Amino acid sequence: MRPWLLLRHFELSFEEIRIPLFVEGYQDRFRQYSPTLKVPVLIDEGQTIWDSLAICEYVSEKYLDGKALPEDIAERAVCRSYCMEMHSSFAAILYVVKPFWTNHLLV
Repeated sequence: MRPWLLLRHFELSFEEIRIPLFVEGYQDRFRQYSPTLKVPVLIDEGQTIWDSLAICEYVSEKYLDGKALPEDIAERAVCRSYCMEMHSSFAAILYVVKPFWTNHLLV
């Protein structure tokens, strides 16, 4: 979601590929794009990046001259702190909501 928001916010063009999950053969199709079977994944000029923060950093450096983050070093540090806190807590959140989410997706 974060890379999608970043790309949209800065009006960078990209192709979005949606692969239905939890259907027969989805992992084989998914593996064509993501070597780790994780989302999101960005493929840019043969380079594959599969972590949301890594994708955002890559896009910022390659296409935005670093403008995805605040220019001021202190503000940039606070921004990274928020991002890292959210990123490191996601696994714990997913552990709690995944059974509910998965059960409802399969219904």
